[in-house]
Amino acid sequence: MLVKEGSYVKAGQPLIKLDDVLTQAQYMSATTSYEKAQKDWERARDLRRQEVISNTELEAARLQSKAAEATYITSRKQYHNSVIVAPIAGVVVSCPVTVGSMVGKDDVVANVVDMSLFKLELNVDEPTAFRLKVGNVVTITTDVYPGVTFSGRIDSISAKCDAAHNYPVKLIIQNNHSQYPLKSGMYGKATFDMLGQEALVIPRTALVGSVKQPQVFVVEGDQAKLREIVVGNQVGTKLTIVQGLKEGDRIVYNGQENIKDNARVEIVR
Repeated sequence: MLVKEGSYVKAGQPLIKLDDVLTQAQYMSATTSYEKAQKDWERARDLRRQEVISNTELEAARLQSKAAEATYITSRKQYHNSVIVAPIAGVVVSCPVTVGSMVGKDDVVANVVDMSLFKLELNVDEPTAFRLKVGNVVTITTDVYPGVTFSGRIDSISAKCDAAHNYPVKLIIQNNHSQYPLKSGMYGKATFDMLGQEALVIPRTALVGSVKQPQVFVVEGDQAKLREIVVGNQVGTKLTIVQGLKEGDRIVYNGQENIKDNARVEIVR
């Protein structure tokens, strides 16, 4: 074992070393056979030019050289694979094997995580998905570091939505805050810059029911009228309104759980 959990490794750095006694012996034998076959092939070409051997014998020597070369390449690869290296730079988060373990093909010997770059996956609604573009800059915050923002960008937007008409979006985040390092598995909140587009918004607290069946109480005169609306994006503690309200409408955003449709209300200033 050349590393342990928590070690930082560079790309190509050795992680573990396997028992290489047999693979080394096979490599040495294949090297010797390949060198001999190469010399036999060169000798056969000289003999053919002197018309000492036939074309059939020359072709046999050539094929023997190719076969020996293939065996040599395979054994060299197997011998070099006795030292398993890190494919990327990162931190070793686990080592499932120990000294003396039997390791077979496709067995995982170490998990290396690239801590310099993270991916945040989320789903956005249909209107938002068609307003976003790959490469757009996104601001990310976490509950672990209140008030600290991380910069990211949109890496991909799925071309297929789910049953709720939400589209998977993947963001790439640079983990370059030395004082506030990100860790794999954390939750984050993404804020998209919608290019300065204006929208009608209401407080999330004004909503009656769920976002899937949103309603609000609109004050008309001295009565509270329950009205169905269509919401769009959620921006912080506010919801954008797609349909059902217009600018200037008065809505109840506090205490609406205590009133019913057409109830008499008094506006407190």
